[in-house]
Amino acid sequence: MDGIEISTDSGKLGVRFYNEKIIHVAFLPTGSTESTHNLMIDEKNGNKVNFSKTSKNGIIMLKTSSIQVNIELKSNRISFLDSSSNLILREDQRYFERTKVHNDSGYYIRQDFIWKSSEALYGLGQQQGGIFNWRGHKVDLYQHNKHIAMPVLLSSEGYGLLWNNYSLSKFNDSEEGSYFSSELADKIDYFFIYGPKPDSIISGLRLLTGQAPMLPRWAFGFIQSKERYKSQEEIINVVKEYRKRKIPLDCIVLDWQYWPENQWGQKSFDSVRFPAPELMMKILHEELNAHLMISIWPKMGAMSSDFNEMKQHPGFLYTENEKESVYDAFNPEARNLYWNQANKGLFTKGVDAWWCDATEPELKGWDWQTDNFRRIMKPANGSGTRYMNAYSIVHSKGIYENQRKTTSCKRVFILTRSALPGLQKYGASCWSGDIDGNWKVLKNQIAAGLNFCMSGIPYWTTDIGGFFIYGMKNFKMERTDPLVISDDNYKKLYVRWYQFGCFCPLFRSHGTDLPREAWRFGEPGSWAYDAIVETNVLRYRLLPYIYSNAWKVTSHGSTLMRALIFDFPSDKEVFNIADQYMFGPSILVNPVTDSIATTRKLYLPKTGWYNFWTGDFIQGGDWIIADAPISKMPLYVKAGSIIPFGPAIQYATENTDKPMEIRVYFGDDGIFELYEDENDNYNYEKGQFSIITFIWNDKNNILTIKPIQGGFSGMKEQRTFHIVRVGKNNGKGIMDSKLSEIVHYEGKEVVVKL
Repeated sequence: MDGIEISTDSGKLGVRFYNEKIIHVAFLPTGSTESTHNLMIDEKNGNKVNFSKTSKNGIIMLKTSSIQVNIELKSNRISFLDSSSNLILREDQRYFERTKVHNDSGYYIRQDFIWKSSEALYGLGQQQGGIFNWRGHKVDLYQHNKHIAMPVLLSSEGYGLLWNNYSLSKFNDSEEGSYFSSELADKIDYFFIYGPKPDSIISGLRLLTGQAPMLPRWAFGFIQSKERYKSQEEIINVVKEYRKRKIPLDCIVLDWQYWPENQWGQKSFDSVRFPAPELMMKILHEELNAHLMISIWPKMGAMSSDFNEMKQHPGFLYTENEKESVYDAFNPEARNLYWNQANKGLFTKGVDAWWCDATEPELKGWDWQTDNFRRIMKPANGSGTRYMNAYSIVHSKGIYENQRKTTSCKRVFILTRSALPGLQKYGASCWSGDIDGNWKVLKNQIAAGLNFCMSGIPYWTTDIGGFFIYGMKNFKMERTDPLVISDDNYKKLYVRWYQFGCFCPLFRSHGTDLPREAWRFGEPGSWAYDAIVETNVLRYRLLPYIYSNAWKVTSHGSTLMRALIFDFPSDKEVFNIADQYMFGPSILVNPVTDSIATTRKLYLPKTGWYNFWTGDFIQGGDWIIADAPISKMPLYVKAGSIIPFGPAIQYATENTDKPMEIRVYFGDDGIFELYEDENDNYNYEKGQFSIITFIWNDKNNILTIKPIQGGFSGMKEQRTFHIVRVGKNNGKGIMDSKLSEIVHYEGKEVVVKL
């Protein structure tokens, strides 16, 4: 990285350009030495940057074509300006003080900032208080079941901040000050990322911390889970029931305790309940076209063979003489052994994906204030204090890198409970932990998910229906029949949560206390069952749209679950809307979080919109009251959108010759790139994929389908598109459209007049 270094009475200030829009700021106090290993930043992506340096009136000015950095020599405070010299952000005071925490010495650090009064701030990972805009709030940043600590801010002023520290940290914007702080560090260290568009900020953050690889196509289908399935017979029978009922499904999840009795955390199957895991996987793969995700933990019981194998290597376990221990994922050799155990016991049997639970890691219960992180964690590269928040990223790194070495035929898919920026480069996603099942928690998940995605990691999900149910207010359910859910209040909650889950990056149901399969909520013809199935069908019909946008995540650093500020950054009305968002660039999602609601108030940003369910057009820029019967969540599609609407299928990779609808929403010009590849390998990294570009000219009512770009093994040479002009009586809802222009596409340009 190119830049300058300034020596002061108290230390060295470094300002370096990662590229023309990303600036690294570091202040190393006099006497401090750098000992913290870099885990978030992908330094190889930094570029040689051309910048100018001038001095005037005690200010050093560094300029690139996109950004200007002013350093006040008297105070050593930094200001960031755009290319027209408009102020974006200014530092205030910085603090550092010698400290010692659990035998690790360093500095308490704090950097204050001066934010504009109208500025909104988002991100900070996943928190559970329902806060969307962090102005006027403060939060401790630590990993803990339902909380994911990600020291990232995205500003409505067109920039992002990445606070580069792994210890217990804090964000504060109150009368106490406006700052980031950390309890232990060698230096003050952060990155400024200029957009100014939110997509550009996230793209810059991914460039800085690593790009997200493609997940397998099936990962975007429905994932059925519960705590827990207890045998291979039960696993197979549940998937067979989905197939029998023709309810789409792609993955079933095997939660904990599949391991041999008394061998907690052992990464192999119990031979009594899972007597033939290879056969189970063969049936799932070949007969049922389904996949298995399995729960693995960093914690192992002392009676497990995995524990005892780890124990043979000094330092691989944090506590060798207790009943259980977490392995040291900061140690590359320990990571390799962990993978060898998972590979031998699970992956070679055919397991498809990893549910990495309790990756904070969970040490002696959930209470972080017991100081277990600092006391028990003994990373190979430092102290538990210094690396408190970083365990999950190195744990995921070990699984990803070793699976990639093992095979290129199966994409890595990790679901984990904690994160840091950079986790995305290891094929990892997160869920919102063991949350309660109630309406307030449902509403809070929307802000939690949006802020998580604005922290740079694109794939997120939640336990549809909540993890814990019994003991929740307003639900009166008996434990006598565990196979039937009788309480209508909970059914309403589950249906509304399911509708929201359908428009999360990952679509997954999970929880304890009650089963979560669709037929537990009724039978065909009952309101809850029908609403669940119709929502499921909608997800699968949108898979071409979802998978194409997943490619944008990988290729362009895009975001699938998008706070409204992404697409409407100049509309200040959206700055504090925490319960609406865009799913991809076209679909406005409006979850219903009221138990008795049959309508909901929502804001339509300043453009034209189509009601997805009716085809009605409405001009935006105002609040409306939208119909919200229990069977339908209000959805609106932006004018100028082109949405590929696939045929009804039972699993994501089902091969069908049925036509694909191309729904065109008049009112503005539009473009969509339909992406396809081989679904579950890494050949796309070698260019083995195709893109079909659709361009809509609204003035002339012409849709142009451009020649296909690229190709891959198994690509369709011919296909049929039904081109649909969406309107009040056509192209609405989940059913096939009545009126369309039929196009037989063979890879050459086609022009359609609508």
